Amino acid sequence: ALQLSNAMVSFKVELNTITFGAALSACDFGSKWEKALQWCSVMDRSGVRSNAVTVNAAVGTCRQGGKWEKALQLFGALSLIKVESNIIISNIAIGALERGGEW
Repeated sequence: ALQLSNAMVSFKVELNTITFGAALSACDFGSKWEKALQWCSVMDRSGVRSNAVTVNAAVGTCRQGGKWEKALQLFGALSLIKVESNIIISNIAIGALERGGEW
């Protein structure tokens, strides 16, 4: 993820919530929860603020990967990263619990 973000910078691709949201969504479709968490870390180090779209994608990827604990960690961090919870994020987190047999 870090190498790709460096390549994006070298090709003058702006690192913003749209580019990170796209990367996280790609991870969601591929059930690559570990890569999604790496992208979240790169996004944080790049100074790009999370929004509902990026959080939805990250939580959803953890749900797809069966990592309900990671999904709940991200959900629990919403207030720290100043993203307001919404029905979509809540439903994705509940889905992660259900998929993990915790609901």
